[in-house]
Amino acid sequence: MIKTIESQLVYPTTSKLGEGAWWDDIEQKLYWIDILQNKVYCYNPINKSNTGWDVGEPVGTIVLCKKGDALLGLKNGLARLNLDTGAIQHLVDPEKDKPNNRFNDGKCDPQGRFWVGSIGNDGTENTAALYCYESNGHIEVKIPNVTISNGLVWSRNQKTFYYIDSITQSIHAYDYDPTSGSIANQKTIVTFDLQKEGVPDGMAIDEQDNLWVAMFGGSSVICVDSSSYQKIHSVTLPVTNVTSCAFGGPDLNELYITTATVALSDQQLEQQPLAGSLFKAKVPYKGRPAFRFSS
Repeated sequence: MIKTIESQLVYPTTSKLGEGAWWDDIEQKLYWIDILQNKVYCYNPINKSNTGWDVGEPVGTIVLCKKGDALLGLKNGLARLNLDTGAIQHLVDPEKDKPNNRFNDGKCDPQGRFWVGSIGNDGTENTAALYCYESNGHIEVKIPNVTISNGLVWSRNQKTFYYIDSITQSIHAYDYDPTSGSIANQKTIVTFDLQKEGVPDGMAIDEQDNLWVAMFGGSSVICVDSSSYQKIHSVTLPVTNVTSCAFGGPDLNELYITTATVALSDQQLEQQPLAGSLFKAKVPYKGRPAFRFSS
């Protein structure tokens, strides 16, 4: 039986495509983005402020770096953002030949490599990929022929990599080699019902290796036990389009959740005045600190 957990509003706003939740456990702040408004945000739960940077093009993800600044996945490749000045340093664009693609969700692995995937804006299948970018500038394809690259996390023992290509309606698990960063032996561990549950989007993992999946169109975040592959919890939200989640708070037991107004009709927007806002839920598990880029 799935246990229900209620969410609460933490910051009311109307982001078009809120995404990329990333908790800074040092400064105790939440970084997140609005893809379609070209915005990177930093939410401070102490004073309820939400400061932002306009990065000039659609931004799919943000991670912080060990040596300061942030790394972004943008419409036109990867870039470094100076959080003091707002200056953008473009790094590499492995998809110059794919003008209809943009970069989407991404995270750093435990070794500080940046894994980030792309998406085809025109909906064409199998035109995107998942990449791994290292501090020496090397970038390589990890998973080709992707359609909507989304949630990605690593198990606590660093032996398993979990990944979502949203069009598959599934979470895939891979054997992971922490030294080389190689992945192998893909298997599907859980699938989602499109009509009943929505589309799997962003994903977080707790210290027990439970997987928390934001369900776009499903008004929820679903928790999957990674041992039994059973769905054990559902965080409910008062909005339809739930996009990403990240563990935060002083004890890392608060699940911050982003949402979106995109794809909602005028009637739905009227019925969901909190669509696009930030939410959080107190959950019965603790997360792990997010990994930072190695340089």
